[in-house]
Amino acid sequence: MLHGLAVGFGVVFVAELGDKSQLLAMTLAARYRPLPVLAGIAVATLVLQGLAVTVGTLIGDRLPTRPIQFVAGPGVPRVRDLDDPGRRRGARRRGTREPCRR
Repeated sequence: MLHGLAVGFGVVFVAELGDKSQLLAMTLAARYRPLPVLAGIAVATLVLQGLAVTVGTLIGDRLPTRPIQFVAGPGVPRVRDLDDPGRRRGARRRGTREPCRR
């Protein structure tokens, strides 16, 4: 039971990180002048996104693409089928017995 509680807490904590940033921005904007707070948030976002792109590019250039494609490849059709259930073989229209026509 504690394991499930810890996993649930961890997932919610990670999902709510964006909300915590918004709360912090609103708190700072209420306490200080909004324009400098907005400018600081914009600069921080640009720096972090630039850093993420740079590090991702450096790591991505050093990783072999063939093994990654081999591992990730079989999951792509499954994700596509989740997106559009009508593409699955033998899928039927909801509420009818007739197959989907494309």
